[in-house]
Formats: sequence, C-alpha cells, structure tokens
Amino acid sequence: MRKGLGTFAICTTVLALLASAPQQSDAKATIFPTGVTIFNPDKAYLGYFVEVSYKKYANHPNARYRASDLAAEEVYLRDMNGNIVNTWKIPPTTIHRARLQPNGDMIMMDSANGHFYRYSWDGKLLKEFKGIGFPRTDFRVIDDNHIIYLTATTAPKEVAEKAKNVDLEWFGPRHRKGINLVCDMLVISDWEGNIVWQWEPWHELDVNQFSPVTPPHDWTHGNSVFVLPENKWYDQGDKRFKPGNILYNPRNLDMPIIIDRETKKIVWTWTHNELGGLSHCHEVEMIPKGLPGEGNILLFDNGLFPRNRNHVGQSILCEVNPVTKKMEWKYLTQGYSNMAFFSKTMGSQQRLPNGNTLISECNTGRLFQVKPLKNHPDGGEIVWEWIGRASFERSYMVPFDYCPQLAKLPKPKAMRVTPPHNFYVHVKPDELRSNSKDLFIVEDYQEEPEYPVTSGLTSLGFSMSLAQPDELALIEQVKLSPELCQAIFQYSRDNGGFKVPSDLLKVPGMTQEIFSKLSLAKSDYTSDVMYLGPLKGHEVYNPGGDVTKK
Repeated sequence: MRKGLGTFAICTTVLALLASAPQQSDAKATIFPTGVTIFNPDKAYLGYFVEVSYKKYANHPNARYRASDLAAEEVYLRDMNGNIVNTWKIPPTTIHRARLQPNGDMIMMDSANGHFYRYSWDGKLLKEFKGIGFPRTDFRVIDDNHIIYLTATTAPKEVAEKAKNVDLEWFGPRHRKGINLVCDMLVISDWEGNIVWQWEPWHELDVNQFSPVTPPHDWTHGNSVFVLPENKWYDQGDKRFKPGNILYNPRNLDMPIIIDRETKKIVWTWTHNELGGLSHCHEVEMIPKGLPGEGNILLFDNGLFPRNRNHVGQSILCEVNPVTKKMEWKYLTQGYSNMAFFSKTMGSQQRLPNGNTLISECNTGRLFQVKPLKNHPDGGEIVWEWIGRASFERSYMVPFDYCPQLAKLPKPKAMRVTPPHNFYVHVKPDELRSNSKDLFIVEDYQEEPEYPVTSGLTSLGFSMSLAQPDELALIEQVKLSPELCQAIFQYSRDNGGFKVPSDLLKVPGMTQEIFSKLSLAKSDYTSDVMYLGPLKGHEVYNPGGDVTKK
C-alpha cells in the first residue's frame, strides 16, 4: 500500500503535446497520450477519482500486450492531474467493482471467484465472504453490514420449457425452448453471506422477451443494480419511486425496470427510440437529492447491437425524467460516421455537484467530465479528460473531504492542461530527432472558418432535418432564437426528420410569419426539406433541379 502523493510519470510536457482530439474513440489511433489530456480547473468539478483497471495493457501499442488478459493488481485513487493518492494492492484478478466508503474502507467484488472483500485505507483485508452463484458486474452498499449484488443463475426447467423457438427475419432461427437460460438473481446479503432478500426474474419478466443477437442461453444479462435514494417523486406521492426500491438493468432486454422491494412486482419500465432505440445499456441509476437533475435517471446507452446505422459505434449518455419518461439531456457526439464516443461494453456516468457529468468510456480507458451546454452540438463541453494505460471498470469521483483520511490531506494543486490542436502536432521522423525526447513537430496554426457547418450542409443543400441547433442559428433570412433552433432540432430527432416544408409549422414556437420568410424546398431525392437561402459565413448553395419549392 502506498500513501501520499506520487507523481504520475506519464503526465509530462512531451506527452501533452500528443494530446490529440479531445474525444478518443474505440477506433482510436495506435499512438496517443495517456494521463490527463484536458483540464480546465475553472469549469471542472475538483476531487479525486477511483481507477479500477480491467485489462492491464488495453492501451499498449503492441497488439500482443493489448490482447492479453493480464489483469491489474492495484486499485488507485488519483487526483485531477493523475497523481496517485492511495493504492490498494489486490491479487491479479477480475475486480469488477471497487467502492470507496465514507470511513476510508474499500469494498471490492471479484467476478472471477465470486468473493467480496473489505479492505482498510491501509490495504489490510478486514472482511471477506463468498457470494452465492456467480456474482457479476455490480453491487451496491446498503449499510455497514449489507450489500446488494447481481449473481448469475439458471431459470427453472419449467420456465425454460415456456421459451419458444422462433424464426426471426434477419437473424434466422432461435432455438430456446428447454435450454439452460442464464439470468440474474438479485441478492441482499450480510457480510456473513446470509441472504435477507432475493428476486428472480422469471416471476415477473416474459421469458420470450430476449435479445436475438446474443447467445440463445443468455437471457437477461443484468449489469447494474441500484437502490433508490430519497427522491422528490416519492415525496410528491408516487409510490413507484419509494426509497429502497430496486432499479435493475437486464441489459439484453433493453428495458431498465424498478422492482417494489416489498411486493417484488415490477412497477416501472423504460426504453427510448433515439437512433433506433436503447442498445444494451449500462449503469442505470437515479440522481440523488441535492445534485442538479435530482430524481432523474442516468444511463450509459452503449450502442451495442443497435437497430439504426447512426447508432453503430455511437454511445449515448441519457438523462431521463422517470415520470414523463422523456429524455431531458443527452451527451451524443456529432459527425459523419461518428465514433468519437463509444464503449462497446461496460461504461458509466456520475452527476457531479456542480452539474457536470463524469463519463467512463471504459473499453478505451477514457474518463472525462462534460459541462452541459444547451446549444452545444454534443450536449456539452469536455472540461477534463484522463486516458488510462488500461481499460477500466466504471470509475467515479469523490470530494476532497469524502473520508477522514482524505480530509487530512492538503488539497492538491489543480494544474491546467490545455491540449494543442491535433491537426498541427506530428511525430518527427527518427533521423530528425536530436535525442530520445525530441519527438514532435508543431506546425503553425491555420485560420479556420468562423462559422463551421457540419451535419446540416449536404451535397444537396442545407438540410433542416440534419442541422444542429448552432447550425440553424446561421440562417440569415430570419433570426431564429436559440429556443426555436433547439425545438427544430428536437422535433426532427423525435419524428425522423422533416418530409415536407409544412412539417416545420408543427415545431413548438414556429410561427407562420417566421415560416413564410424561409426559402424551403422538398428534396425529391432524399425526401428531406432543404433551406435554400444564405447562411452566415457560407456561400448560398444551389442544389439544382432536385427540389420542389414550397
């Protein structure tokens, strides 16, 4: 166990020069910087973060290392510049979760052997017990002597016999009747291993609701379990959200659910239709009281097995009002063939006290904070980013005074990290290097357009269906308010775009006066609505004869 502040060696000036685009992706470059690559102390929430490494060499440039299953042997607590504050030494195994407690203890779950461990701040093993079945993916601490966790089990034979063999379009035959159906049991246990509450899915879920793209035996594949905290919905009389009820995510069903802890009945479900719908999400949890967005539900929609090409390789971070079931905020990166934000598996998020959201893009080993901005194309600005050497399991932050041991430490200095523009930083050819650290060429920056247009400007003109809110603001024929730009964008998302110009009159806030001033046309080729007038900073594009004017 190491105590005190140790310098994170890879946070060097030289590596900072390699800080490429602020958004890593699963289709990332072979060589890229690790450590803190972006840090704006004025906008980021400051505290410590927990790193639970999953595959030790996941970001190694050598494929032989990168593909290995070597697991990490430490759980780290780091400051905002990546310096190690504390380390818990563990056996090299598959630690899926590590949760720091307010007294400084660290509780861990080992999915390889099904054991739960409680370590002191100094790394001493205090408690241990073996969970029933095959504990996997998630657990939560209920109180000092009880935890809730997911464990894999097999549905009874009589349930499996109710499964139907089906022949599905695109996927072909799926033979499920009578096979061993693997699902989850939710368990509340004390530290002696005694079960005080359990829930089996076959009592409430339809065995013939399943994912056609996963192995036939893999029925629910739960990956997160969360105990509802005190919340405004229950305070207002909605008993579905009673504190203590269980929010459970059966990943393969694309339908998070809330279970009444007393009756064991399902009292709430949710899904969405964004980009073809929910796609094997992770980490469904309610924002606690006192935090911005309190009572809303956050989840990491991975984009695994999506039903729409625009969701392929594209994760979405969703914030949902559980009463209206509407999405109130999302982080969704923009761009053609976009893979700027993607974790095929795992992934998590955390709402922070200043309103920022911490996002764990676990497969890539990337952790970042987003400051929400109403008119930002992605949903917010990245104000802090850290790239690990390894992939990791769903990280999170704690405040400086979270436990007595941290409260005694001086607050670490927050050192700003401003990355260079990745367009202009290049690796030097070997023969031009003066020494082993002389690695980069930094070109002079070139002037860029003041008003960039991305999604909206197509080969056929300016698409009203594809344009982002900030792009709609570039329309010069009539000034569109930020609220109307957002409403146009949202209506297009919710309704599959605009088919005819008059569809814009259905947008909340659109008036006949504003509509009449817009030069709009229907594209006969794409069944889209094009804007034909001038755009700020861009020449007017004439799409030719492929339009029918309004």
